Amino acid sequence: MSIDPEPSLSHVNPRPGILRGLGVANIVFAVLNGLCIFSMSFWYVLAFSAPQTRSEIKVEVKASSPGARVPASMAFNPMTIGMEDKNFLRFSLAENGVSLLTSGLMFALGIGLLNRSGWAARGWRLLAWVRLGLNLTFWGFYIVAIAPGFSETMARGAVAMFTQQGLPTNRVPPIADLIRVYSIMNLLIAVGAIVISSIYPAISLWLLARPGARAAVIDRPAQEPEIP
Repeated sequence: MSIDPEPSLSHVNPRPGILRGLGVANIVFAVLNGLCIFSMSFWYVLAFSAPQTRSEIKVEVKASSPGARVPASMAFNPMTIGMEDKNFLRFSLAENGVSLLTSGLMFALGIGLLNRSGWAARGWRLLAWVRLGLNLTFWGFYIVAIAPGFSETMARGAVAMFTQQGLPTNRVPPIADLIRVYSIMNLLIAVGAIVISSIYPAISLWLLARPGARAAVIDRPAQEPEIP
């Protein structure tokens, strides 16, 4: 009776299509993610370089967080409502930077998976776990530390926008209601980001654990020098 913790793969039919499929998916997702990050960065630059309309209308809003200051006037740009929140911008910069780094690793590992390399299979298994952990860490932090202040900033910007557009005061939504709406929206965005961005790493881990995929891995040990 065998006591090996790992089942023998000698009688398992290799399924190289799994590794090659993951390799193609890695390359495609890495390229798409890089394009998405580039587009978002370009949008930020374009939005913040656009002329802003200065609203000198005093917005009577009581800050929901202790110690927060509500400015008497605020710069309003329809493309960047709420984007003046520095914590949100720092979070976006950090998240995009880490995402760009992991996308580069995904692309390199995808090429290795196309060649059924053992190092690529092990590397992508490790990176998939890292991606799952980063998704929970980043977006969990967003829910707890970023979303409350960002929701309040967006609500103040919305009130300024409505007031600047000449909407009667009695028709401007209460700031508390706007904060609640934006808080729910940010929560849904964070939960959606966790779920959607975790699907492919989770599927990859399941596929790489299949005996057929493990049997298809080609490990190429270094060649020993020939003895003359």
